[in-house]
Amino acid sequence: MLVIALLDREHLDNGPFLKSLSVALSQLGDVRVLFIHADSEYTDRVMQLGVMREEALIRSTRELNRRLSSLFSDEGSACVGLNGYQRDTLMLNEGALIVDSDYLREILAHSHIVLSNMVADRDNGSTAYITPARLAATLANALKPDLLIVFSTRESGGPNVDQGNWNNDETITPSDERITGLIPAEMRDSEVGYLLAGLRQFAALPDVSGMLKIKIEGLKSH
Repeated sequence: MLVIALLDREHLDNGPFLKSLSVALSQLGDVRVLFIHADSEYTDRVMQLGVMREEALIRSTRELNRRLSSLFSDEGSACVGLNGYQRDTLMLNEGALIVDSDYLREILAHSHIVLSNMVADRDNGSTAYITPARLAATLANALKPDLLIVFSTRESGGPNVDQGNWNNDETITPSDERITGLIPAEMRDSEVGYLLAGLRQFAALPDVSGMLKIKIEGLKSH
């Protein structure tokens, strides 16, 4: 089973959540996970040291990618950290985001991946940053994963984890008032459907019981 999972900005700065996630990942069976992420609040802390925003963003994203892959590896999960611009894995060309699917699948055959949103911008000869929602949609289209997972904002990684008392047979839209505040800001404008989950549900993969199916109006649910 191939799973793409978004790590949103708030959870990226949440130590207990990331520790609990690393434990859950180490206990998964025949599941490969491609985590995607942007930067975190660490960028702001780097800027407080007098570093310009662009440099702070690069430093923060790279450091976060290394830290996440090391955290997962230290817990016993084979994991490769990768920034999108490396080996032109993710590349902007004439405005289109191109994915080296073969390279990602090659790694996923034996390891999980932590992939940042820093991409090679061939239009400007520089590095660009893709929004998490666009990155998730592009990777979902290119890799055709079994699941696209987003973590509920109520999931803290602490002792009172979100149980996710949802009807597994129900599919709802992001505008449903029952999930107000549960969707991370990065995915509120998503163009693809996904599953909203807590750590308990993630740890139970490939069982998706308790995960909430989010359908984007006018588009097919992924």
